[in-house]
Amino acid sequence: MLRNLLFSILLQVIITTAHHCVVAIGWTRSNESIDYLCGGTLITNDFILTAAHCVGDSDNISPDTVRIGDTDLGSPEDDEFAQQIAIARFIPHPQYRGSRRYFDIALVQLKEPATYTSAVCNACLWRELEIPSGPMDAIGFGATGFGEALSPTLQRAELNMIDMANCTKRITLSRRQMPDGFRTDQFCAVGNSMDTCEGDSGGPIGVKRLDVQGYVFALIVGVVSFGTPCSVGSTGVYSKVSQYADWIEQVTNTSFDYIGKS
Repeated sequence: MLRNLLFSILLQVIITTAHHCVVAIGWTRSNESIDYLCGGTLITNDFILTAAHCVGDSDNISPDTVRIGDTDLGSPEDDEFAQQIAIARFIPHPQYRGSRRYFDIALVQLKEPATYTSAVCNACLWRELEIPSGPMDAIGFGATGFGEALSPTLQRAELNMIDMANCTKRITLSRRQMPDGFRTDQFCAVGNSMDTCEGDSGGPIGVKRLDVQGYVFALIVGVVSFGTPCSVGSTGVYSKVSQYADWIEQVTNTSFDYIGKS
């Protein structure tokens, strides 16, 4: 369930190529409106990486659609670049349990493949066990503050990893939800005046690199999982993608090795 695990992003509208792989995951309601409550990342033309707790909304209803290539969900101005695609399967990690905050990662299989365009491309996976040093970008459509409405406009936040000793001081752990404390497949990140918040669950945190031909590509380091209420000084917790690379490759039947990358 989403419950209080939905998160959001503070800061300016993203203008880099990283937004081309960001996906809004939606729930179609009886009046035909769509609530976009989670984020995700297109990693192949027919699979999206997201959080396992996005498997259902507060009523345990599963998402049924995704929006790709749209940077403003509230405006028709860039709709010519957008793709609306139905969900075929939501695949949580097999060890995920809704009562725990572990193994919070999932794959969404699309009913039809996305079309790669100037506005839509896939991201790569960060394969190293060590989190990259320096700032990372978190991207999504979430609220711009605690208790505020979700943003229709794609936003970014610049965050840095903190060590687990510091994270444990910032986040009160529930013995019921996290009986083993933090695991090695989780990491924490903070920003100076920004964070992930409600509505960004499942969205990416990552870095950008250059390939051997000089093109910028996105590497997804983590998936938004949970954190403290979003405000100045708040802390987010992320599922570490590299720890799940083998499972992702098995489900998608795709290799994510760094071929042609530097």
